[in-house]
Amino acid sequence: MKEPSKPGQRKLAEDIKRRLSLIMREEVQHDAAWQITVTDVEVARDLSRAKVWVDFLGEPPEALIEAMEAARNSLRARLGRTMNIRKSPQIVFVHDDSLKRGAHLSALIEKAVDQDRRRRGDDEDGEESDGGR
Repeated sequence: MKEPSKPGQRKLAEDIKRRLSLIMREEVQHDAAWQITVTDVEVARDLSRAKVWVDFLGEPPEALIEAMEAARNSLRARLGRTMNIRKSPQIVFVHDDSLKRGAHLSALIEKAVDQDRRRRGDDEDGEESDGGR
């Protein structure tokens, strides 16, 4: 679970998110690097680490994930050069599957509502036929 952050940390995290989104397309050496989306960043209080939540368009090839991991140090170095911070944080990638989970939950809710509507329709039909006796 993400912990609340100070306004300065949140601003730094948003800046890292924006910059990494651009840098990753150039630093990750894989044809499918365009599939990577940085969805959120959480910076540690001491600024030593940045958790970077990423999602992918479609199912990512294993080679793309390996290319991201291989580019971690160059991403950190380039991030440090483009930002006005003394020390660039260590980057920790976390797969953000919240969109996938959200879609799954929405489908489950839709299915339950649909079943409820059908059941109510059946009950109402049953009540009407019982009332005629």
